[in-house]
Amino acid sequence: MTDPAEAVLGSILLDNAAIYAVADILCPADFELGSDAELFSRMVALSSSGRPIDLVTLDGAVDPARFALLLDAVPTAKHAPHYAAQVLAASQRRRLRAVGEEMAASADDERPVDLLIAQAEAAVMGVRRFSVSSDFVSAGEQAARLYSLYEERASEPGAMLGRPTGIKGLDDLQSGLSQTDLVVIAGRPAMGKSAIAQQIILNLLRADRGAVGILFSLEMSSDQCVTRAQAQISGLDSRRIQTGRLNDREWGDLADACRDLERMQFWIDGSGYQSMQTIGSRCRAIKGRLGRLDIVAVDYLQLIAQDSRAGNREQAIAQASRDAKLLAKELSVPVLLLSQLNRGLESRDDKRPRMSDLRESGAIEQDADEILFVYRDIVYNEGADPNEAEIIVAKNRDGATGKCFVRFEEKSTRFHD
Repeated sequence: MTDPAEAVLGSILLDNAAIYAVADILCPADFELGSDAELFSRMVALSSSGRPIDLVTLDGAVDPARFALLLDAVPTAKHAPHYAAQVLAASQRRRLRAVGEEMAASADDERPVDLLIAQAEAAVMGVRRFSVSSDFVSAGEQAARLYSLYEERASEPGAMLGRPTGIKGLDDLQSGLSQTDLVVIAGRPAMGKSAIAQQIILNLLRADRGAVGILFSLEMSSDQCVTRAQAQISGLDSRRIQTGRLNDREWGDLADACRDLERMQFWIDGSGYQSMQTIGSRCRAIKGRLGRLDIVAVDYLQLIAQDSRAGNREQAIAQASRDAKLLAKELSVPVLLLSQLNRGLESRDDKRPRMSDLRESGAIEQDADEILFVYRDIVYNEGADPNEAEIIVAKNRDGATGKCFVRFEEKSTRFHD
């Protein structure tokens, strides 16, 4: 029986062009024997430099007897991708065994179990590698598909490009939340960044009753988040809800809000200590269980547990920001990532936020598809309108920047047009 690794190498020697299909599937580490890995690596290097792959150019990477054996391994090179798939499967099986051994060894580790589970899940996911060719698209085919999409949109004037936030001024600027987008919502304390993120989730879930949303609150408890949701839906004062000081009509409004929440697929994780690994793990679990996931919010970036890969605070923030973007792409879902702003802006006359006010701003600016600032002038100026807020779209990779004015009800923490 022909060894798949020998069949791959022999196919390349028979027809050098076979390496283009094989290199999309395999890397040197996929070969079990170090000599085969070294030979394949040499073949890839020769192909990349435009040189032929033969006994002379391989220059000692294989001896003449082995070269002859590989040439006789297969009669034709046309089945090279099939043999490569077999080599990859064997490689993945070896890595799975290694991951299993690591998981068993870490079971007695003193670190939090959730973290161990998330790391184990990430390790298992890492075993799976997609063909490079699956990432390529034909520009012609893509253009035709997009042309049809544009025609559909032309027949529906005013249709959103993404999922509507339910705040018209914001939707007019950004045309909704696009799948795979990382949307950073930033502001100083008391501006309402947590409230507006939750408001957007509620608006989306109320507009689409089948939609699924997750809020990871690293600052507020799940009870506090639900109370806020009840207030935002009913318009009632959240403090009066908590104390039960409501009249008969208000009790009815609160009951209606509770029934509204019961009909939603709104999931809240208020456990506090979270890493991006555990957040990703829980998002995959919800999507796997419910079959869909439409929006995720993480409140907030600077409270995310530091990744062991990060050396210092700035690197930890950068890694968390990057992982949030990768999660949005992996699950094809908009991720709202809340962030603090530097205190330095408070020394300026105009305290409206700028991009440079983002803490550890370099990585956040790079990863974010959109950056929204929430600003309420009443926080700094007593004479300002207490019910007016500004949403400043400072970055929008696929649309316009600018700002819109919205109404904010402080007692219910509700944002609306």
